Amino acid sequence: MSEKYKYGMPVSKEELPKPKRRLPQYDECLREFLSSGHEIWRVNIDALPSNNIKTILSSLKWRIKHKPEFRNIRVFIRKNKIYLEKVESH
Repeated sequence: MSEKYKYGMPVSKEELPKPKRRLPQYDECLREFLSSGHEIWRVNIDALPSNNIKTILSSLKWRIKHKPEFRNIRVFIRKNKIYLEKVESH
């Protein structure tokens, strides 16, 4: 007898979508900024995989939040340009 569920259904492991692959260019961008020795940087958007400024901003923010090596970087947007700034550790 087949069970009926209201909010979902069982799936096999083969049906699960693969995890999202994180692109290395965003990590490389942040590492290059840290090794440059400068306090503030404007990001070269054309060198990154996405052309969408919101996607780039989101990708950089995710790495800063989740990777300890990037904790002392602040990313922000002004006039459709993305900037990186070194900040003191909390």
